[in-house]
Amino acid sequence: MSGSELEEEAADRSYKTWNAKVQPRLQQLGLRVRHFISDRGKSLVKLALSSLGCKAGADLFHAQYDVSKWLGRALHGKLGRAGKQLKDAEVRLASLEEKKAAPERIAEQKRHIQQTKEKLNTIEEGKGAYRETQLSVSEAVHAFSAQDSTSQTSEQVEKCLEEQVQRFEEIAQEQNVQDKKDAAGKFRRQTRDVASIVDTWWLWTKESLSEHEMDGAIREWLLYVLLPVIYWHHQLHKTQNPEMKKRYEAAWKQAHAAFVAHRVTRTMSKQDLDRWQSWEWASGNFHRASSAVEGRNGCLAQSYHNGRGLSLFSAHWKSERTASGASMPFVA
Repeated sequence: MSGSELEEEAADRSYKTWNAKVQPRLQQLGLRVRHFISDRGKSLVKLALSSLGCKAGADLFHAQYDVSKWLGRALHGKLGRAGKQLKDAEVRLASLEEKKAAPERIAEQKRHIQQTKEKLNTIEEGKGAYRETQLSVSEAVHAFSAQDSTSQTSEQVEKCLEEQVQRFEEIAQEQNVQDKKDAAGKFRRQTRDVASIVDTWWLWTKESLSEHEMDGAIREWLLYVLLPVIYWHHQLHKTQNPEMKKRYEAAWKQAHAAFVAHRVTRTMSKQDLDRWQSWEWASGNFHRASSAVEGRNGCLAQSYHNGRGLSLFSAHWKSERTASGASMPFVA
């Protein structure tokens, strides 16, 4: 069933409206919601906790976007202004040299240009550190560690996210960027709910194997040797970020090498291998964000990745969309 078939426009998007629309559809489909990801809208959090009786996960996309509005845009603006100052200073130097100004004035202008270049380099380093930290946030929220493909828990992911929040704060301090709206604090307050998807996914994945009778060694091989290969292959083809593709490809290659070398892989029949290698639906059910099904996030993504405002076309397109603020629940 596609997302468009589940959409319904409503002027009032309160908890009462959401509950009235969601409950009949869930009953019709015969589904029970185990984990619900949202942009932290109060009505949606209440829907998850009070009505659906499940965990209210936080949307990773929105969490990162809030940081980008604070730190990413500030660094982008500082970089642009410093670049303009350098260009103006170089034009000024050329003018002084053309007019054969006094040597001390030319020397002073050159010192000013050098200082501006150093300032520009410092900002560029800060922006690079910011981008790297955003990538580290994205890399952290996975069922497996991207470094060695070992299984992760929500607690481990939450700890890693806290480290990234601290890094954001360090960059802001180094670059003299104030956090007037407490964006870092807002991100920090969401880390547990962002990370909660990991434990939920592992619970669902392990329960999905309970209906199969198998040897303990085979079960361990499926969960911790084969599944990482399938998981990273899925993430590799899912992401559109070139840097994340490199990271996911490295994780997939490492997991694949361990898979090939494992004794169970070498002794299992081709028929059984083919059967279990089709287990991709498990990795496909790991959802960190609702952005894929929210129309407005298609526009927000442009601002998030570019570090600047939306174009007139994008702003117009956004205004024409119905911003539901909803998210697709993780169901089992």
